[in-house]
Amino acid sequence: MGFAVSNFVGRVVVDLRNNGGGDSNVVKPLVKGLKSRRALTAKGHLYVLIGRGTFSSGLLAAIELRNEVRAILVGEPTGGKPNCYGNTPSFLLPNSRLEVWYCNRYFRTISNADPPSLEPDIAVTLSQNDFLAGRDPALEAALNHRLEGPIEDRRGRAP
Repeated sequence: MGFAVSNFVGRVVVDLRNNGGGDSNVVKPLVKGLKSRRALTAKGHLYVLIGRGTFSSGLLAAIELRNEVRAILVGEPTGGKPNCYGNTPSFLLPNSRLEVWYCNRYFRTISNADPPSLEPDIAVTLSQNDFLAGRDPALEAALNHRLEGPIEDRRGRAP
């Protein structure tokens, strides 16, 4: 966020496409920082890339960014369900010493439905040709999407 405080930033892209999860609290400082930058949370200035590799805490981060700071989700449907089990403590098996991880909490992020995935606001599919050519159509879509709302510099003025 230091760069965004010192420089004009008209668009932010957060890539959660291969985020398989972890600690759901990791995204909280980013959300707090974005909330303090009104221009970045104006509709159409914050994009989150999601895809088939977005699971668990990565998926919950996408939902939080959409709900808390008006992010536009771009890419493919997530690999994980929005309503899902998580919060994974672990223990060691006494004889084999193998570590076992288990889920002990159910996250219901959508109360009136149970969809198989979180759908993007802007659907973009990665084709084999895109992959072989080294193209990233989801990132291109986020960077080329028409900005909405005010575009302001760090002092709150239009550049």
